This record gives sequence, structure tokens and C-alpha cells, in this order.
Amino acid sequence: MGELVNLRRLDIHGTNLQELPVEILKLENLQALTGFVVSKQHNGLKLTEMRKFPNLQRKLCISKLENVIDPSDAYQANLKEKKQIEKLLLEWSDSILEDSQQVVLEYLQPSTNLKKLNIKCYGGTSFPRWLGDSSFGSLLSLRIEDCRHCSSLPPLGQLKCLKELFISSMKSVMTIGSEFYGSNPPSFQPFPSLETLSFNSMTEWEEWNLIDGLTTEFPRLSYLSLSSCLKLKGNLPNNLPCLIQLVVEDCPLLGSQISGEVDGRNIMTPFNLFTEHILHFNFLQ
Repeated sequence: MGELVNLRRLDIHGTNLQELPVEILKLENLQALTGFVVSKQHNGLKLTEMRKFPNLQRKLCISKLENVIDPSDAYQANLKEKKQIEKLLLEWSDSILEDSQQVVLEYLQPSTNLKKLNIKCYGGTSFPRWLGDSSFGSLLSLRIEDCRHCSSLPPLGQLKCLKELFISSMKSVMTIGSEFYGSNPPSFQPFPSLETLSFNSMTEWEEWNLIDGLTTEFPRLSYLSLSSCLKLKGNLPNNLPCLIQLVVEDCPLLGSQISGEVDGRNIMTPFNLFTEHILHFNFLQ
């Protein structure tokens, strides 16, 4: 492989590689490398080797990040300067509580040109400062999955162009409030572009606290899904002018509340909806 010095694209998707061969470092002209597997063995690649591929484009998955021993390796990977990467997956194998992971994710700050980001099985207790920063004006889609030790969400309302947000299996989150929306000057409108919002398997989430004084937290939201949020009691956004589809599944406390409103034909009031706009409304009791 090391002799293919002019190779531009290497797709390892679906190969289930446990590590990458060191010969790949000779392919410095690579423009597409779909996956980078961090190794903790001497015969594999460390995260710092990412700096050898300055021309990467489109999508990249960095997996087995739990193998990073020295957090400075993440800084040397220099993701921030890989300005042509549009889709990025940062993945740990399991959400194990580890203080060093917080520094690693801080150093893995991508370029602000990024359009799609997925963070999976991160084991830190809080998210880095760059996640939710308004400078990420190109970010359209964000997934945060199985980050079990974070007790609060980053200020994602500051992402002005974000259209899709999927949050799942954050088992330490009990409340979602002002920290989720971000800064709150008089003219601030959180989530100005968000169209799809999904919460799944948020098993300890109890309260969704809204911001006083806002006409709506989600002016363009058309799809809202709440699934397996077993302790969520209510306080859903009460003015969603663009909502088309509402999905509620396996949310027993929330379901009983809303089903009562449906039985009383009062569902339009809290959600500002017409009945025919609710395309899927399901309660699993």
C-alpha cells in the first residue's frame, strides 16, 4: 500500500479494521480517507498521525478515540485546519468515564466549515467550549449519542444554521434549560433555522425548562420527536408555528398528560397545531 503514493481516495467503510497499517502514512496525497482508527499498539497509528493528511475532504470518521494516551496527540492532529472536511464522526468505543477524554475532545475542534458532526460515546463530564459556538455558521446537522456522563447540553441554540439535531442516550441529563439555548440578549433568537429535533432514550430527563420572554424557542421547527424519555413530565414548547409532525413514544408521564389533552380536544392549544397537522402521534403506555 505504501507504494501507492498518488492514491487520492481510500474507503475503509465496512471493513471493521481494528487498526490501520503504518504504510498508510506514505499516502500523503490522500484527499478522501473515510476512517481513521486510533491504535494503542506500537504497530498502529496514533491520532497525531492525522497531521500527515492535510488535504482530506468530504467525510471522516475517527474511531477508537479511547486509545489516545496523550491528549496532546489530538491537538497535533490539527483538525481545525482541515477546512475541506464536511462530515465528521468522533467515536469512542464505549462511554467510560475518563477525565482525559474532555481534553481530547477540546483539542479535536474541527474547522468552522464543517456541515455535519456526530459525537458518539464520549466519556467526559462536560462538552468543550467550541461545541455550540456561533462561529460554526456552516453546521447543518448535529448528533450527540451515548454521552452518558454529561449532565447538561452545550449551548446549541447559538448555531444559527443548524437544521437537524439528534440527541440520544444521555443518561446523566435530568433537566434541559437556558444552557441549551445559549446567550440571551434582548434580541437573541435561539435555534433560528432548526427544523428537526429528536430526543431518544433520555431515561433520567425530567424537566424541559423554557426561556421566559421568548415568543418561540424554535421558530422553524417542523418535526419534534420524543422517544423513551421515561421521566419527562411536560413543559414542552408551547408555540411551534411551523410544526408538522409530532412523535411521542414510550414517554409514560408525558404521554398521559398529552393524551388527556387529546381526549379533551385541547391538543391545539399547547402546541398551536391543527389536528390534521399531527401526522404521527403515538403513546406507548
